[in-house]
Amino acid sequence: MEVTEDYLTGQVFRDSITVLGWTRMKGPKRFYEIKCSECAKDPEMYGKGIFETTKDALVRQNYKPCACGRAYRHSKHQYEVLIKRKAKELDVEFIGWVDGFKNGASKINMSCEKGNWTPRASMFIHKGHIAFNRGLWRLDDSIIIAKFFASGAFHEDTRFSRHRLYDKWYWKVECPVCNEVGYSQSQHLQRGSRCCECGNYKQRFSYLTLIKDNELPVAIKFGITRTTDMRMKYQARETPYDLESLGMWEYSDKSQCVAAERYCMQNLECGVLSREEYGDGYTETTYAYNIDSIIKIYEDHGGIRV
Repeated sequence: MEVTEDYLTGQVFRDSITVLGWTRMKGPKRFYEIKCSECAKDPEMYGKGIFETTKDALVRQNYKPCACGRAYRHSKHQYEVLIKRKAKELDVEFIGWVDGFKNGASKINMSCEKGNWTPRASMFIHKGHIAFNRGLWRLDDSIIIAKFFASGAFHEDTRFSRHRLYDKWYWKVECPVCNEVGYSQSQHLQRGSRCCECGNYKQRFSYLTLIKDNELPVAIKFGITRTTDMRMKYQARETPYDLESLGMWEYSDKSQCVAAERYCMQNLECGVLSREEYGDGYTETTYAYNIDSIIKIYEDHGGIRV
C-alpha cells in the first residue's frame, strides 16, 4: 500500500512509535502507517513492527496503537507463537485448538507425560503454571489443611473435611471453640477467614463484576462477600482477564444475600468460564447479557445498591 507523507510523517510518539505516512481515507479520517521499535524487536510475532492507526489514536493519552498497547488483539498465528513459547518453558506440547480459534478465550489441547488438558489460550499464556497444575492434579487434602492452620486463625483441634453444597465443593469446618459448623472455600480459609461465630463471618453484600479481554466483554461474575473492597482484588490474582466492578448490593441479613446467590445459580446458565480461566469462583460466571437479570434478582431479594 502506497504511503504518502504529511505533517505527521517522522514524528515520534510514546518514545517508540514513528509515523511513516498516511495510507488511506475512511470518511474524514486519515489512516497512518506507523512503526514501533519495541514491537520490531520480536519479528516472529510482529514482523517489522508496522501497524495502521488514526491520528486520534496517536494523540490519545496513555494509549499505544500497536502491540505494546492493552487493546491490541492478537491473531491466531500470534497466539500460537505465544502458546508454543510457554509450552517450551513448561516442557509440554501444544496439540491444537479444541473448537477452532476465535479469540483468547478459545480452548487449546495441551499434552505432557502426566496427561492432556484443555485450558483457555490466554490463561495458559499468562498463567501457564496455574493452568498446568489445575488441569492435571489436585493437591492432597493434608497439604491444603496445613495451609489453613498456617494462617494462625484456627484452633489446633479444628476439623476440616470436603463437602458438596449447591453443586460446589466447600470445606466443612467444625470449630471446637464455639461448637459451630461452617462452610467456606479454600482461598478464604488460607487467609484465616473463619466461617463460624468466632470469625463473625456475615456475608451481607452481593457484587457483580465484568470480565474483559482487551476491553472485550467475556463474561460476568456474581457472588457474595462480607467486604466491599477486597473481593475483586483477590479474584484478579486468579485470572488473566481484566476485571471491572459493576456494583455492590447490601442486605439487611445474610439469609437474603445467600438466597439471591442461590437463585442466580438455579436460574441462570453458570460456569461459562473454566477453573483455569477464573480460579476464584468460576462456577458463578455467566454470560454478559445476564447483567440486568442479576441486578433484578439482587433487588427482588432486598439488596440495596451501595
